[in-house]
Amino acid sequence: MERVLVVDTNSASRALLERRLQRLNFEVVVCTAQADALELHRELNPDCIVLDGDCLDRTINPLLDDLRKHISGGMLFSVILQTASRSSAHDATLLGIPHVLVKPYRQNALQAAIQTVFEHKRSRSALEERVGASEEVFGMMDEGTFRFRTLDQARGLALMLAGLAEDGERTYTGLWELLVNAVEHGNLGITYEQKSELLASGNWEAEVGHRLADPKYRHREVQVSLRRHRDQLVFTVKDAGTGFDFRPHLDFAPERALDAHGRGIAVAKHFCFSGLEYRGAGNEVVAWVGARMSRQVSESHLAPAEARSLAV
Repeated sequence: MERVLVVDTNSASRALLERRLQRLNFEVVVCTAQADALELHRELNPDCIVLDGDCLDRTINPLLDDLRKHISGGMLFSVILQTASRSSAHDATLLGIPHVLVKPYRQNALQAAIQTVFEHKRSRSALEERVGASEEVFGMMDEGTFRFRTLDQARGLALMLAGLAEDGERTYTGLWELLVNAVEHGNLGITYEQKSELLASGNWEAEVGHRLADPKYRHREVQVSLRRHRDQLVFTVKDAGTGFDFRPHLDFAPERALDAHGRGIAVAKHFCFSGLEYRGAGNEVVAWVGARMSRQVSESHLAPAEARSLAV
């Protein structure tokens, strides 16, 4: 049974959250930020931590710092923040907490957030298993192009490509965010507002499946190119959509802090890649990281704009 640690200073809120989590069949451990959260984390090693926004002060930082000792890239993927405060939500994002639940929220929103945490944990295990296969298959390539349509295919490709990176977990997370954006917003035309409504109603996955089967969209593919540049990996992701205004999404915006989504591109830029650059109308993005294996590749393999980006 998965274990969830609840850290909340408010007894009524703590009790409500405990009941919700028990209904979802989780083992629940509760405490306050001022009490033994850090000790419980070290002792019990919970699969997920649900943290109340009121705990984002110096009393909880030791817990966050302890979590960071066991991860790379600064992202706290096992932590979910629940808050009704825009400032707390924004602060959480800057601290590397990507999952935010806006009070009041529905039971399915809590379940979806925890499932995302567990999915990341499963992906981390899968990544460790695929590192050897990635090196064996893709280690002989200087460049290659891949095409896919579905989110399952996106996950598999992200895992394989991330296995080549110096920091595989961080690279996988960034690639996943870019590939999901290319499918749902690029190829399938799901707008920011539509995704907000779909997440609130619990119909996001169903709508993605519906559009993938729709003749209007089912021929569209995402193209991912891999190129080596000395000891760097360069990923280019291009979707078949008309593009979007990517500029507001490159950084964590306080005005969107309470939204249930919309942080993926900023997460990829600030926590996952050495550099990230959108091109044209926004349906093409280039990102680069350090490679696990050092390979010498001619700069002639790179487009001039790409070579200039890497030189910055």
